[in-house]
Amino acid sequence: MPYYASLAGVRVTAARILIPPWGAAAGDADLDTDAPLPAGVLPLVIGNLTLAMSVFRGGPFAGSRSVRLVAGAGGWRRDVGARFYRDAGGVKLSAIARDAAREVGETVLVPADRLVGEFFAREFAPASRVLTQLVGLRGWHIDAAGVTRLAERSASRITTDFSAKLNPAAGHVEVATEDLASWVPGAVFASATIPTARTVSSVTIAMYEDGRLRLEVLT
Repeated sequence: MPYYASLAGVRVTAARILIPPWGAAAGDADLDTDAPLPAGVLPLVIGNLTLAMSVFRGGPFAGSRSVRLVAGAGGWRRDVGARFYRDAGGVKLSAIARDAAREVGETVLVPADRLVGEFFAREFAPASRVLTQLVGLRGWHIDAAGVTRLAERSASRITTDFSAKLNPAAGHVEVATEDLASWVPGAVFASATIPTARTVSSVTIAMYEDGRLRLEVLT
């Protein structure tokens, strides 16, 4: 029987995951084992939501294991070497992005390619800086499948049942739902308690050892 929450098939006993409006989702999880995990990109499952994530760091303690997770292969934090691009017909954004992705083990999708000019000088720096130079800080994100998309998040509308409570002191909306997968940045929602439509900016999934689960949504 599958667990409600798991990482690579191992039961997750507690977790806190942030899905931001741009960049990479990240967070922490406690596992019901102290055994080593497989290498590479692993499926983090919480309810009907699945995120492709990699272990950034972690270790065993007293029969359990705690891990820090990051979306995708975790490669954008790694450095890439300096490289010079030149093409009289124009250097394509996709060529620069795919080279960087390949060098750090990521997969990138460029929905709208364009020319960045006749020259482009890539500096020695974390690979994420290449993306920021190409599309800006807010111009890329890693989707649930672990693919880096050089585009802003698309809009969607939440149509499944939920209850929501505005927490003015904390500045977020507390959401109870069985449909975690719909609550992503860019999603629009409204309810009887929050009648004015709001757009999700970021989502924090907080799962506790006593079985409680809460979504904290910034709009």
